[in-house]
Amino acid sequence: NWQSGGLQNRRLGVRFPLPLPLILCICAILIFMADKLKFMLALSLVVAGVAGFYLLGDKAMILRVLSVLAGLGAGAAVAWYTAPGQRFFDFSQEAVVETKKVVWPSRKETMQTTGIVFAFVLAMAIVLWLTDKTLEWVLYDLVLGWKK
Repeated sequence: NWQSGGLQNRRLGVRFPLPLPLILCICAILIFMADKLKFMLALSLVVAGVAGFYLLGDKAMILRVLSVLAGLGAGAAVAWYTAPGQRFFDFSQEAVVETKKVVWPSRKETMQTTGIVFAFVLAMAIVLWLTDKTLEWVLYDLVLGWKK
């Protein structure tokens, strides 16, 4: 009999075996949990590297720094194999491609723009100094009558 076993929707006349959705749900949960577990492991490795920095307080600084770098490297390596890690890798590759498309200014344009910024900063410094001295003269000499 075609209606025996499995879950069915009588209105639509659709039926499918019960284990398939259950297997798909379990697989999705395991994949989701695997990414979470990998991410927690990655964070634990970073924390272990930082903890190693403090636990090796009496050792040479190079060993302490290497401890942190090893923790960061191991954490990044584990995080690389998660779905968010792969998305980040794809994003960073796309960012590099977009950066290559940018038309960067020439050395001459960069120097001119930097010169304009410095000139504006100098002009603003002079304006602010003049404003400060004017307010100081008005308040201390005219209003309060305090002579220096």
